[in-house]
Amino acid sequence: MPAPTPTPRMVAVLPDIEANIAAMADYARARGKALRPHAKTHKSPDIARLQMAAGALGISCATVSEAEAMAAAGIKGLLLTSPIALEKCARIAALHRAGADVMAVVDSIALAEAYVAANQGGAPLRLLVDIDIGHKRTGTQTPADTIAVAKRIGEKGQVFAGVQAYAGHVQHVDKAADRRQVAETCAAVLRAHVEALTKAGLAPAIVTGAGTGSFVDDMDFGLYTEFQVGSYVVMDTEYAAIEQGKGPRFILALFVEATVICTQFADFVLVDAGHKALFRAGPTPVVAGARGKTLRYEFMGDEHGRLRGAAADLPKLGERVRFVLPHCDPNVVLYDHIYVERGGETVALWPITARGLW
Repeated sequence: MPAPTPTPRMVAVLPDIEANIAAMADYARARGKALRPHAKTHKSPDIARLQMAAGALGISCATVSEAEAMAAAGIKGLLLTSPIALEKCARIAALHRAGADVMAVVDSIALAEAYVAANQGGAPLRLLVDIDIGHKRTGTQTPADTIAVAKRIGEKGQVFAGVQAYAGHVQHVDKAADRRQVAETCAAVLRAHVEALTKAGLAPAIVTGAGTGSFVDDMDFGLYTEFQVGSYVVMDTEYAAIEQGKGPRFILALFVEATVICTQFADFVLVDAGHKALFRAGPTPVVAGARGKTLRYEFMGDEHGRLRGAAADLPKLGERVRFVLPHCDPNVVLYDHIYVERGGETVALWPITARGLW
């Protein structure tokens, strides 16, 4: 029998990922909406290919390095969803000139002109205007600002492809009714920008945004043409904790597996998963399955964690324990590979090729 793979390791349950992808694809298709799922969740071309095979029109990327990794893997329909430092525009322009199917967002005339300068001699680059609809992180502030940036894109020989409106502050509002109310406020802001653009002769062909927490409400509002849902594909404790609305249910499908390495104490055991294995700046990691009700995890440094509980409930020395990801995006970036299981057997090893931060 081969030796077990070392822990801590990241493990995916393939049938559950496939079920999540199918559930979201079916829900969107039934409502005539397109999906451009976000790679920042999984950073894996293998998962992106599964999403594309299920009907996604492309993949969203949060960083230039994610876009580069997805393009290198042959993924089409890429959208860089973040405004970036001006000097990085040359890397997106280089992807575009090399034949990658890539678009980017801008939220200022300065950034639009930086893309123009970087793309000198290339075919027109498709750019979207990023609109702030309440998150207060990036985006144009008024419809007049949005029109000005959209016009400058066209004036400089590039293509105004549409708008992006992402409400990150909506995604984890606990109660479904409260989430709906905040989403409605965001939709009103977006509607004002879209109507102003249309009146100015700049009707956006693409309206992209939303996320795993808000897609049900956002599909109802009828403003978005496509959805950048990301976390649904693997889920985490943050999304599992919010009250679900009327949409599909998704399965926890990605875990960190650790090994019990010390049982010297009466009320806890030590596992080999600490700050370097489990994302700390989020909910406390939870043991997967029924044991999550009897065992409590505590960080014990970079490489270690405690599991506290009644003596009868504590796992034995050498036993393996799985944790639900506290927050999938920054937890995935801690690993080089995902061990992929079907029926309890490892069937693939997916490299996390888009884990660069820049």
